[in-house]
Amino acid sequence: MKKRKKARPARGKGTARRQPPQPAPAGPAVPEHRLQRVALAVMFLLPLFFYWKYLFGGQMLLGTDWLGAGGYQMRLFMTEYIKSHGNVAFWMPAILSGQPTLAAFFGDLFYPTQLFRLFIPIHVVWAWTFYLHLFVAGLGTYLFLRQLRVSVLPAALGGVAYMFAGSLITLTYAGHDGRLIGCALMPMAMYFLHRAMDRRSLLNFLLCGLMVALQLLSGHMQKVYYTVLILFAYFLFKWVRTIRAERSASVAVKQAGYFALGMGFALALSAIQYLPIIANMPYAARGSERGYEYATSWSMPIKETFDLISPSFSGILKQYRGTNPFKLHSEYMGLLPLVFALWGIVRAWKSASTRFFLASFVLTLLMAWGGNTPFYKFAYVLLPGVSKFRGPGMIFFLASFSIAVMAGIGLDRAMQWAGKKNWYRPRTGPFLAAMLAIVMTVDIGLSLKLWNDEEGFIRGVPPPGQYFGSDEVISFLKHDTLLYRILPMNYQRSDAGVLMGYGIQSAGGQMPNPLQNYQDFTGAGTSVMFQAGNLMQPNFLNLLNVKYVVSVALPDDDSRYDEQSRRVIRQLKGFFSRPQFQLARRGPTHWVYLNQSALPRAFVTSGYELAGSKEEVLARLAQADFDPGRTALLYEKPEHEMTGQLFASTSEIREYDANRIRLKAVLSGPGLLVLSENWHPDWKAYVDGKPAPVLRAYHTLRAVSMDRGEHEVVFIYESASYRNGSWMSLTALVLLLAVAVVQAARRRRPRS
Repeated sequence: MKKRKKARPARGKGTARRQPPQPAPAGPAVPEHRLQRVALAVMFLLPLFFYWKYLFGGQMLLGTDWLGAGGYQMRLFMTEYIKSHGNVAFWMPAILSGQPTLAAFFGDLFYPTQLFRLFIPIHVVWAWTFYLHLFVAGLGTYLFLRQLRVSVLPAALGGVAYMFAGSLITLTYAGHDGRLIGCALMPMAMYFLHRAMDRRSLLNFLLCGLMVALQLLSGHMQKVYYTVLILFAYFLFKWVRTIRAERSASVAVKQAGYFALGMGFALALSAIQYLPIIANMPYAARGSERGYEYATSWSMPIKETFDLISPSFSGILKQYRGTNPFKLHSEYMGLLPLVFALWGIVRAWKSASTRFFLASFVLTLLMAWGGNTPFYKFAYVLLPGVSKFRGPGMIFFLASFSIAVMAGIGLDRAMQWAGKKNWYRPRTGPFLAAMLAIVMTVDIGLSLKLWNDEEGFIRGVPPPGQYFGSDEVISFLKHDTLLYRILPMNYQRSDAGVLMGYGIQSAGGQMPNPLQNYQDFTGAGTSVMFQAGNLMQPNFLNLLNVKYVVSVALPDDDSRYDEQSRRVIRQLKGFFSRPQFQLARRGPTHWVYLNQSALPRAFVTSGYELAGSKEEVLARLAQADFDPGRTALLYEKPEHEMTGQLFASTSEIREYDANRIRLKAVLSGPGLLVLSENWHPDWKAYVDGKPAPVLRAYHTLRAVSMDRGEHEVVFIYESASYRNGSWMSLTALVLLLAVAVVQAARRRRPRS
């Protein structure tokens, strides 16, 4: 017999399918605002792991440019000057025979960090600058991702990926705070631009401009340029989408006008800094186009792209194995950001934002490769200003940002996918996200050799009182209280600016953008570094008021040295064997020679010669029979005729300040008062209270023509570009405050 099947109940249209057993309700999800607070707190605290020991002054954060190129000492000089004078020092008399400050890219003079240096030790503010700007970099990335509707945790992890990108955090080692500030503020500018385009808000366009202005005030023009490039590209991207959606010419025109106003606002707000820089360009060593080879120097080698995954692929610092002369940073990001970025590309390809940032990554990578591909030739020709920069690899921070954004999008899509698979539940979801955060932290931890104290990019040195302490040379020179300069030969502490901290002025040193006429005079040519080639000749050395020359100790027996070192020792011995030099101090590591032929800081000549070019001036100075103390070399005829006959004269400096020099001169015949300070068009002269032309003497020094008699001569630094820039910046600031007040009032106005 057949077994009878059990009858199944009839299922009509309204009969529901039998459902599988459901899990018990999982409790309320974690509120988004609470997740956001935790995420921001974690982002703020994470940099403490690397910087905590430097934030309270016990140690000083190492930065090669900060310590080795005078960064600390120049900021100390400016801070002390502002405290004592209530004004900015426009001139730096202590190095390179006097140089402009503000007009020569003087770092963050008008950035908020300068305000804090008036009350907090400079090296402490320095450490906090790196710490806080890393947080700002992560915060800006987080806020931007939130604008892209990325959920809290993926947005926060995208922020962490960018703030700890090698192209940012490894800038600590070189002390490139201006570069870091530029990298850190760029995401904030993108955030405000996105809000401005979506909300059509003038205030947000101005806040975007504010971020660009702060970048300009931090002093690194190249980072600003790259930021403006991506802002313009993102504006076009959003603008085209707005036009397609709105189909309104008025909306398109309004957004374009607001964007232009925002960028114009950035220029106006930072005019106090950039107008003097622009005015100084014709006289500065940097800022001119020097050809394609110069522009592509320090390009990022293509194979170093693999440093994104492995920080040791091309080596770091002393172990660097790449093709650039040296490298003081890394492009490392870690594997997880790259994996999630790839996931974002695959899973969110339909998103226009994903496609934009993929294009951004590819194009900035091609730009970073510079001269290693033909692509850079197009940028060199088509993009205005690119030909004036070098180091195309500096643009890589935009590639890091693009990766971080795509990683945030990718992780967000991964979490959505996990939710659809029922893997992401109210209880388990935050746990899985936390696990991802831990894995990313491990990813960062694997790269600790990038920033450990012994051989990585974040290191410490003793505090300033110890690090910049006196030595045998300084102890000797401090006893001479007269106004003079030294020539440092193989005295490395001169580049660090240590001498200026003790009131000792130098013909050498380092400056971001020295005067080209001084570089010509010393024989440095188109280099921005100090080179003393011409100063090996007496007339050049004597004109700069070089009273002492510091050299390494010269051994009597050089047989234990290699051939090159023996050649240098013989050259130095020959140089100091001249009768003008007298050994004044013989120390264990350095010897100090007195130059008995040095001309005083101010002197009077009774004659002059006109020259038609710098080559003619330099050639005349090189002639051994030429006496620069008697005959001045000028480019233009002075007001008073001179006989060239010797006569009695005296000159005395009565007041010497960074912005003002007052002298008394007594002449028994018409002559030229020569001041051994670099010429610059912003230095004005007043003879007995009346304006007088400041002549260029010997190509780089200042001279004033005077008749016989007793005269008071005052040199004052008067910068029209600074004055105009101050008014422009003040006007822009008032505009920002006015727009903010109006918008706040509109929000409070009750709706009818």
